[in-house]
Amino acid sequence: MKTLVSSLICVIWTMAVAAAQSPSPATGNFRIMGVVVHSLTGQPLPGIQMSILRAQTPDVLQTVVAADRGRFAFPVSDPGKYVLVAQGRGFPRQAWDEHNGFSTAVVVGPGKDSENIVFRVRPEASVSGTVTDEANEPVREAQVMLFHRGVEEGNDEIHLRTQTSTDDQGHYHFAHLFSGTFFIVVSAQPWYAHTSPTGPETDPLNVTYPLTYFSGSTEAGGATPISVKPGDKITADLSLTAVQAIRLEVTRLMRPNSGSAPNATRKVFGSYSVSASNQYESGADGRTFMTGLAPGEVEISGSDSKNPRNSWRETLNVAAGVKLKAPSDHSAIAVGGKLILNQPKAGSAVIILSGRSSHERFQALVNPDGSFQFSGPYMPPDTYQVAIFYRPGSVLASIAATGAKVDGRTIEVAPGADVQLTVVMSRGASRIDGTVLREGKPVAGAMIVLLPHDWLNNQSLIRRDQSDSDGTFTLPQIPPGRYTALALQNGWDIDWQNAAVLKPYLPHAQIVLVSPDQRYEMKINTQ
Repeated sequence: MKTLVSSLICVIWTMAVAAAQSPSPATGNFRIMGVVVHSLTGQPLPGIQMSILRAQTPDVLQTVVAADRGRFAFPVSDPGKYVLVAQGRGFPRQAWDEHNGFSTAVVVGPGKDSENIVFRVRPEASVSGTVTDEANEPVREAQVMLFHRGVEEGNDEIHLRTQTSTDDQGHYHFAHLFSGTFFIVVSAQPWYAHTSPTGPETDPLNVTYPLTYFSGSTEAGGATPISVKPGDKITADLSLTAVQAIRLEVTRLMRPNSGSAPNATRKVFGSYSVSASNQYESGADGRTFMTGLAPGEVEISGSDSKNPRNSWRETLNVAAGVKLKAPSDHSAIAVGGKLILNQPKAGSAVIILSGRSSHERFQALVNPDGSFQFSGPYMPPDTYQVAIFYRPGSVLASIAATGAKVDGRTIEVAPGADVQLTVVMSRGASRIDGTVLREGKPVAGAMIVLLPHDWLNNQSLIRRDQSDSDGTFTLPQIPPGRYTALALQNGWDIDWQNAAVLKPYLPHAQIVLVSPDQRYEMKINTQ
């Protein structure tokens, strides 16, 4: 089942934890009972805090502390599905058999086995280090970013996990990590730098630090991956070397006062943007001087909140003497439209566009009359996935567009396009309840994936779940259509949106035809 690990568990552990106690005999009709052990050694772990809450709710029902030999027990009066959560010193909060925000719920009821649970808790890992300069002095207030490479939503990609700043000793620390492949990236400015927009570029103190990847590369391709296993305490120190800073002159070929000052950013691993300049000065003649830039590829952009079509973006390799004339023939796109609800209106709706190439996300709030307009920063031409967040039971029935090509739930937008969308929502969401089997017996912890036809252009229609303790799962909010269902026993690290990777599993998948407003039951064999 899909847990609310990201939000609900934060609620769990900020609530008062019951006093340490040994599990008492159950007083309800059923019990959730088992033992908590170290995932690596199998050693029982007394003292671990255990909590249960009903699936899909944030309210903690009970909290106990595991007794001798790691035993725990909860009396439960009502049948149903319960999320089981553990946390202890050296063991970050985690749900039972958790994978990427999914976990296995404990199913309680007549004929259900909820009293023989083995909860294997994973010890936390950490990555720490010190950032120093070429004189081996600590770099204070450096921005340190932790990136993780792994399969998220079926794609093997690198994503920002978290970030922090160095302290007065140049130290940083990332705790509560699970296993995986990580990268460290540092952005900083020398404390002694003199990067005046009007000063001479040849000033020996006109210096900056280039974006630096562990273990010392200034290019993403040279970044050293850090392999983290449960319980690891890894040290990753970095040394930064200052380089002569570049002052970039930007001339805006736009009407006066039409937008904000230009902004300079650098891409990290192709998707995350980091500020590349720490100072700028604009003149009445339409010129802006940006300082503190390290040589290399930089994205320079300007925005116009009143008219997104006047926004612009240029990618260039900055070097001494380089000047930029911001384009008057903008390639920014403008997107607006109308949301049509074939149902009584209730609540607000939000439309989100996710760029396939740029990895950028833009959102627009739908007005009471159904109109919407994307505004703000520069929107590049791209192929965008369209998603709508509205009330449960609603489905996206159709998308039509002028100024863009529609393919499934995607729109392909050319440079400079003026796009008007007509998005129709209706009732008609269906639901699948199922059971994962192997040789006729229920299987817990399997990943279930429901793929629509042409899933590359219909990613918002993909549904996933993790089978619970009795092998059951639920896939909600399914629009009508033809789908392919798979159950993978060890699918969490499979790049399952890659057609070549998925191909061997398709012969054993099940085809599901979904009609509006239906509830389906199915049994599916795990692979």
